[in-house]
Amino acid sequence: MPKYVISGGPCSGKTSLINEFSRKGYYVTMEVGRLIIQDEIARGGSLLPWIDRCNFERKVLEIQMSVESKIPPAAAITFLDRGIPDGIAFLKFHGLIPFRELLEASKKCRYDGIFVLDQLEHYFMDSERKESIEEARILGKMFFDIYEAEGYKPIRVPALAIFERVRFIERIIGLV
Repeated sequence: MPKYVISGGPCSGKTSLINEFSRKGYYVTMEVGRLIIQDEIARGGSLLPWIDRCNFERKVLEIQMSVESKIPPAAAITFLDRGIPDGIAFLKFHGLIPFRELLEASKKCRYDGIFVLDQLEHYFMDSERKESIEEARILGKMFFDIYEAEGYKPIRVPALAIFERVRFIERIIGLV
């Protein structure tokens, strides 16, 4: 059961792409960090990346590993909205040293392919996305670099219309 990571800076179109893959019948996972942020905000919690980045990333890792372990064996292909190494990039971006469990999980949990989305022209902040456009671009490059450092050959996905991005990825992995 191949697993492909969709990564990229904030507002690069990951969620839209994941939603389109889901609509097409592929098994997908949603971005764990965004789900945690939404839950924390809804309940007035403080486990937020702009308050406690390190413990936030620990929680992301815990849930991400659980989500990945529950991918059904019948799933022919899975597209994940972010992979474990993304946490390394987030921590380094914020000047923090990645913790041992994250580094170990990044080596242990392997993926069949990594797609890093180029930044889209339009950019907006929201209740979960606090980075500026410049920070988003830097993060996008960091994700690419971290996956390379982890031994992958990440593929850049140009800023295209959603259906063109889907077709681009499907062609690369041999689905069309």
